[in-house]
Amino acid sequence: MKKILIKMLFVTVLAAALFPVSGKAISGDEALQAFRGRMSSIGSLEGTLTMKYSSGSLQTGQFKFMSPGKFIIKFTNPSGKVICSNGRKLWVYDPSSAICGIQELIPGSLSGGIAGMLHGYMAIASSSGSDYTIKLKGTGKGYSNINILADRNFMLKKVSFFSERGEGLEVTLSNVRANPGLHAGLFEFNVPTSCLIVKDPLNVR
Repeated sequence: MKKILIKMLFVTVLAAALFPVSGKAISGDEALQAFRGRMSSIGSLEGTLTMKYSSGSLQTGQFKFMSPGKFIIKFTNPSGKVICSNGRKLWVYDPSSAICGIQELIPGSLSGGIAGMLHGYMAIASSSGSDYTIKLKGTGKGYSNINILADRNFMLKKVSFFSERGEGLEVTLSNVRANPGLHAGLFEFNVPTSCLIVKDPLNVR
Protein backbone atom coordinates (compact mmCIF):
# COMPACT_ATOMS: atom_id res chain seq x y z
CA MET A 1 0.00 0.00 0.00
CA LYS A 2 2.83 2.34 0.91
CA LYS A 3 4.57 1.65 -2.40
CA ILE A 4 1.35 2.42 -4.27
CA LEU A 5 0.98 5.77 -2.46
CA ILE A 6 4.60 6.63 -3.23
CA LYS A 7 4.07 5.80 -6.91
CA MET A 8 0.89 7.90 -7.01
CA LEU A 9 2.70 10.83 -5.39
CA PHE A 10 5.58 10.47 -7.85
CA VAL A 11 3.20 10.43 -10.83
CA THR A 12 1.36 13.48 -9.47
CA VAL A 13 4.56 15.49 -9.00
CA LEU A 14 5.87 14.43 -12.41
CA ALA A 15 2.60 15.40 -14.11
CA ALA A 16 2.63 18.78 -12.40
CA ALA A 17 6.17 19.39 -13.58
CA LEU A 18 5.57 18.30 -17.16
CA PHE A 19 2.04 19.60 -17.55
CA PRO A 20 1.64 22.60 -15.21
CA VAL A 21 -1.80 24.09 -14.76
CA SER A 22 -1.75 27.05 -17.10
CA GLY A 23 -5.32 28.12 -17.49
CA LYS A 24 -4.14 31.73 -17.49
CA ALA A 25 -1.28 31.24 -19.94
CA ILE A 26 -1.88 33.72 -22.73
CA SER A 27 0.21 35.52 -25.31
CA GLY A 28 0.61 39.28 -25.38
CA ASP A 29 -1.44 39.62 -28.55
CA GLU A 30 -4.20 37.40 -27.17
CA ALA A 31 -4.35 39.37 -23.93
CA LEU A 32 -4.42 42.68 -25.79
CA GLN A 33 -7.19 41.46 -28.08
CA ALA A 34 -9.20 40.26 -25.08
CA PHE A 35 -8.69 43.59 -23.31
CA ARG A 36 -9.76 45.57 -26.38
CA GLY A 37 -12.81 43.38 -26.79
CA ARG A 38 -13.80 43.75 -23.16
CA MET A 39 -13.41 47.52 -23.07
CA SER A 40 -15.12 47.97 -26.45
CA SER A 41 -18.11 45.96 -25.22
CA ILE A 42 -18.84 48.38 -22.37
CA GLY A 43 -21.64 50.82 -23.11
CA SER A 44 -21.08 52.95 -20.02
CA LEU A 45 -18.88 53.08 -16.95
CA GLU A 46 -18.55 55.10 -13.77
CA GLY A 47 -16.31 55.13 -10.72
CA THR A 48 -13.41 56.84 -8.98
CA LEU A 49 -10.28 57.87 -10.82
CA THR A 50 -6.81 58.70 -9.49
CA MET A 51 -4.15 60.21 -11.76
CA LYS A 52 -0.53 60.24 -10.58
CA TYR A 53 1.90 62.18 -12.77
CA SER A 54 5.63 61.58 -13.13
CA SER A 55 6.12 65.07 -11.68
CA GLY A 56 4.64 63.78 -8.42
CA SER A 57 1.32 65.63 -8.60
CA LEU A 58 -1.86 63.73 -7.83
CA GLN A 59 -5.42 64.27 -9.05
CA THR A 60 -8.56 62.42 -7.98
CA GLY A 61 -12.18 62.58 -9.02
CA GLN A 62 -15.34 60.84 -10.13
CA PHE A 63 -15.68 59.78 -13.75
CA LYS A 64 -18.47 58.72 -16.06
CA PHE A 65 -18.00 57.24 -19.53
CA MET A 66 -20.47 56.47 -22.27
CA SER A 67 -19.69 54.97 -25.66
CA PRO A 68 -18.88 56.31 -28.14
CA GLY A 69 -16.44 58.97 -26.96
CA LYS A 70 -18.35 60.63 -24.13
CA PHE A 71 -16.84 61.15 -20.69
CA ILE A 72 -16.75 63.54 -17.77
CA ILE A 73 -14.33 63.76 -14.85
CA LYS A 74 -15.29 65.92 -11.88
CA PHE A 75 -12.20 66.34 -9.75
CA THR A 76 -12.20 66.56 -5.98
CA ASN A 77 -8.46 67.25 -6.05
CA PRO A 78 -8.01 69.83 -7.46
CA SER A 79 -11.49 70.77 -6.34
CA GLY A 80 -13.89 71.95 -9.05
CA LYS A 81 -11.78 71.04 -12.08
CA VAL A 82 -13.78 69.38 -14.85
CA ILE A 83 -12.77 67.57 -18.03
CA CYS A 84 -15.74 66.70 -20.23
CA SER A 85 -16.43 65.52 -23.76
CA ASN A 86 -19.65 64.85 -25.65
CA GLY A 87 -17.69 63.26 -28.48
CA ARG A 88 -17.73 66.46 -30.54
CA LYS A 89 -16.21 68.95 -28.11
CA LEU A 90 -13.75 68.69 -25.25
CA TRP A 91 -14.03 71.07 -22.28
CA VAL A 92 -11.27 71.57 -19.73
CA TYR A 93 -12.37 73.87 -16.92
CA ASP A 94 -10.07 75.10 -14.16
CA PRO A 95 -11.85 77.17 -11.51
CA SER A 96 -8.58 78.30 -9.93
CA SER A 97 -7.75 80.27 -13.06
CA ALA A 98 -11.35 80.80 -14.21
CA ILE A 99 -10.35 79.53 -17.67
CA CYS A 100 -12.15 76.97 -19.82
CA GLY A 101 -10.55 75.49 -22.91
CA ILE A 102 -12.97 74.28 -25.57
CA GLN A 103 -11.57 72.02 -28.26
CA GLU A 104 -13.48 70.99 -31.37
CA LEU A 105 -12.79 67.30 -31.95
CA ILE A 106 -12.34 65.36 -35.13
CA PRO A 107 -15.47 63.17 -35.49
CA GLY A 108 -14.80 59.72 -34.07
CA SER A 109 -11.41 60.66 -32.60
CA LEU A 110 -12.45 59.52 -29.11
CA SER A 111 -14.85 56.76 -30.13
CA GLY A 112 -12.39 53.94 -29.47
CA GLY A 113 -11.64 54.97 -25.90
CA ILE A 114 -8.52 53.40 -24.45
CA ALA A 115 -8.95 50.37 -26.71
CA GLY A 116 -8.45 52.63 -29.72
CA MET A 117 -5.13 53.96 -28.40
CA LEU A 118 -3.31 50.64 -28.37
CA HIS A 119 -2.60 49.92 -32.03
CA GLY A 120 0.95 49.40 -33.23
CA TYR A 121 2.44 48.21 -29.94
CA MET A 122 4.31 45.00 -29.12
CA ALA A 123 2.53 43.27 -26.25
CA ILE A 124 3.82 41.03 -23.46
CA ALA A 125 1.35 39.51 -21.00
CA SER A 126 1.70 37.89 -17.60
CA SER A 127 -0.68 36.88 -14.82
CA SER A 128 -0.55 37.20 -11.05
CA GLY A 129 -3.37 35.88 -8.91
CA SER A 130 -6.57 36.76 -10.77
CA ASP A 131 -5.09 39.77 -12.60
CA TYR A 132 -3.38 40.22 -15.95
CA THR A 133 -0.57 42.63 -16.73
CA ILE A 134 -0.12 43.69 -20.34
CA LYS A 135 3.07 45.58 -21.16
CA LEU A 136 3.09 47.48 -24.44
CA LYS A 137 6.15 48.91 -26.15
CA GLY A 138 6.16 51.07 -29.26
CA THR A 139 8.54 53.32 -31.16
CA GLY A 140 7.73 56.66 -32.71
CA LYS A 141 4.77 57.19 -30.41
CA GLY A 142 3.96 59.82 -27.82
CA TYR A 143 3.93 57.10 -25.16
CA SER A 144 6.51 54.41 -25.82
CA ASN A 145 5.55 52.34 -22.76
CA ILE A 146 2.01 51.49 -21.69
CA ASN A 147 1.35 49.10 -18.81
CA ILE A 148 -2.16 47.76 -18.25
CA LEU A 149 -3.44 45.97 -15.15
CA ALA A 150 -6.75 44.18 -15.76
CA ASP A 151 -8.84 41.76 -13.74
CA ARG A 152 -9.63 38.18 -14.75
CA ASN A 153 -12.37 39.46 -17.09
CA PHE A 154 -9.99 42.01 -18.64
CA MET A 155 -11.70 44.96 -17.02
CA LEU A 156 -9.27 47.84 -16.61
CA LYS A 157 -7.95 48.44 -13.08
CA LYS A 158 -4.86 50.54 -13.72
CA VAL A 159 -2.94 51.89 -16.72
CA SER A 160 0.26 53.89 -17.03
CA PHE A 161 1.54 55.90 -19.98
CA PHE A 162 5.21 56.90 -20.18
CA SER A 163 7.43 58.42 -22.84
CA GLU A 164 10.98 57.32 -23.51
CA ARG A 165 12.11 60.14 -21.21
CA GLY A 166 10.04 58.71 -18.36
CA GLU A 167 7.40 61.42 -18.46
CA GLY A 168 3.78 60.42 -18.13
CA LEU A 169 1.10 59.35 -15.70
CA GLU A 170 -0.57 56.43 -13.99
CA VAL A 171 -4.36 56.15 -13.87
CA THR A 172 -6.08 53.93 -11.29
CA LEU A 173 -9.78 53.09 -11.34
CA SER A 174 -11.76 52.02 -8.27
CA ASN A 175 -15.39 51.55 -7.23
CA VAL A 176 -16.15 50.87 -10.88
CA ARG A 177 -19.68 50.09 -12.09
CA ALA A 178 -20.18 48.84 -15.65
CA ASN A 179 -23.26 49.83 -17.66
CA PRO A 180 -24.94 51.96 -14.97
CA GLY A 181 -27.48 53.42 -17.40
CA LEU A 182 -26.15 56.90 -18.15
CA HIS A 183 -27.70 59.40 -20.58
CA ALA A 184 -26.03 61.69 -23.10
CA GLY A 185 -27.09 64.88 -21.33
CA LEU A 186 -24.56 64.20 -18.57
CA PHE A 187 -21.75 64.95 -21.01
CA GLU A 188 -22.71 68.52 -21.91
CA PHE A 189 -20.76 71.13 -19.94
CA ASN A 190 -22.21 74.55 -19.16
CA VAL A 191 -19.33 77.00 -19.01
CA PRO A 192 -19.62 79.47 -16.10
CA THR A 193 -20.47 82.97 -17.37
CA SER A 194 -17.55 84.54 -15.48
CA CYS A 195 -15.06 82.20 -17.14
CA LEU A 196 -12.51 83.14 -19.80
CA ILE A 197 -12.97 80.84 -22.81
CA VAL A 198 -9.99 79.68 -24.87
CA LYS A 199 -11.11 78.07 -28.12
CA ASP A 200 -9.19 75.18 -29.70
CA PRO A 201 -6.13 75.45 -27.45
CA LEU A 202 -4.68 72.27 -28.90
CA ASN A 203 -4.46 73.93 -32.32
CA VAL A 204 -2.11 76.64 -31.08
CA ARG A 205 1.46 76.22 -32.32
